Amino acid sequence: MNTFIKSMKDDYYKNLLDMCDKQNIKNHLIKFDIIESENNTVIDNVVYSVSECEEHYTKEWNKLNIVHKKLKLKEYILNLNTDDKNKKILIKKFNQLLKDKKITKKNDVNYDSENGVIISIPILKCKNNMYYV
Repeated sequence: MNTFIKSMKDDYYKNLLDMCDKQNIKNHLIKFDIIESENNTVIDNVVYSVSECEEHYTKEWNKLNIVHKKLKLKEYILNLNTDDKNKKILIKKFNQLLKDKKITKKNDVNYDSENGVIISIPILKCKNNMYYV
């Protein structure tokens, strides 16, 4: 689980940095402590201050870019009280739902655009600490 969370953080910060570079945002400070492992590079202890990049998450759900939606869905799923296997399955399912454009409307996901967090997902059901769509 710990490596999975680190991997999610790595992807988030790499995407954030890429987005800033693509949009020529120069007023950002991002510091990465990079730790090399056998198979991959792990970014740890990330310190960043990106004012213009973070505002992309303050849009309504239907206005968010698909990359931002994926990141927010992963963030929401990782905070659920369920096992790692169930979380991985949910992430795959929600990525497929995004790809198929099944959860792109405002009512499909209860999203707080002021704070940039998902409040709830109406199609996500829970039974005995196991979540399913």
